[in-house]
Amino acid sequence: MKRFFILLVAIVTGFAFWSFLPKQKPHEVLSYVQHGKETVIAENQSEILIDREDFGLRFFSKRYNSVNKEYYSVQIAAFRNKDSWELIQEGQKLNETACFGRGMGMAAGQAGYEALFIRKNGHHYLFYEDGESGRVELLEERGEYLKLEFQISQFSYNGKTVAVGQSKYPEIYLAILTNRNLNDKIDKGELRKLKVRFKNG
Repeated sequence: MKRFFILLVAIVTGFAFWSFLPKQKPHEVLSYVQHGKETVIAENQSEILIDREDFGLRFFSKRYNSVNKEYYSVQIAAFRNKDSWELIQEGQKLNETACFGRGMGMAAGQAGYEALFIRKNGHHYLFYEDGESGRVELLEERGEYLKLEFQISQFSYNGKTVAVGQSKYPEIYLAILTNRNLNDKIDKGELRKLKVRFKNG
């Protein structure tokens, strides 16, 4: 009887603990991958420490549909310092930001973006329609959502492009916007801000 009571208390305590943890819906999960290992970034986590080597960002988005004018995408802006990064907040209209306003999406080649462009007045416009754009890689489909990966092997800053492994930046700052309702505002839950720190060497 005593063992049963202890077991019951442990179960109730464990249930209470997990019930208070932040919950992420599957399509809101953000992760990074390096050396073939994927690591989920917790909803309340704003900083990661990674090796100074190629890496990828993984996220979910609905399929881009140009015929039906359903322009679902994930928009990533990269900054060298945190001043402009800190100005981006939920509740802002897109045209109130320096990077997510209309016409601020940076053009990509047929094979996608050759580098992560670090600039405060533009963003990487990432979407998947039929695989022809090369901007992201389709990993899997989960219902109406696609799991996508944006691969980063080079940085471009002030007109100079350098391999991630040869870069000297101690950190970069990312603003990641998923405009799920396709309006002109950054709504709650649509913005993730991430400081990426690099290990020495």
